[in-house]
Amino acid sequence: DSERDQEHNQMSLAARFYRMAADDHDSARANFNLGFMHEWGLGLKQDFPLAKRHYDLAASTRSGEAELAVQFALIAMDWHERIVKWSIALDEWRESSEHGVPDGDGSLGIMKSLAFRAADFLRTRLFGEAPSPATQKRRKVSKSKSSSSPRPESPEDVLIMHLLSWETLAILLLAVAVARLITDRVERQQRAQTRQE
Repeated sequence: DSERDQEHNQMSLAARFYRMAADDHDSARANFNLGFMHEWGLGLKQDFPLAKRHYDLAASTRSGEAELAVQFALIAMDWHERIVKWSIALDEWRESSEHGVPDGDGSLGIMKSLAFRAADFLRTRLFGEAPSPATQKRRKVSKSKSSSSPRPESPEDVLIMHLLSWETLAILLLAVAVARLITDRVERQQRAQTRQE
């Protein structure tokens, strides 16, 4: 914990200097970094509207140097905020349905299990947070039931791990980029044909 406290203090100090640079010098980089720190809760309270405000301030500086970076950051922040909200909603749903359908009861139980495991995967792998208390409890129970050899992952865990991997994200982004390139090329060819006619 002392390392985390030290890191938090360093981030807070950096935020203070970024704020001074943003206020005194209208620095696009300082506003961008403050937006990033508010988005991820690095040394500052996680606050998406305030992060957007700093990103917008970075884009509105006279030099215009941060416009492209800000556009990417705003798109990423939109998805980050959605994932955080989904995670919170799933946690609330889990708490409210704790005495509801157990994990293995029919298709609803399987859907709930997949949703909870996906939320825990996002929480632990992407955001570095601890899994929910229900998942920690489930893991302790499964470890106590299993022998000394490690238990293989369930099919749901394997599916979630593959669907929510960085490789899948990279493939998706590349597919979108290729689709955009193809669309642009088709549009250029159509414009060239209309000019020839």
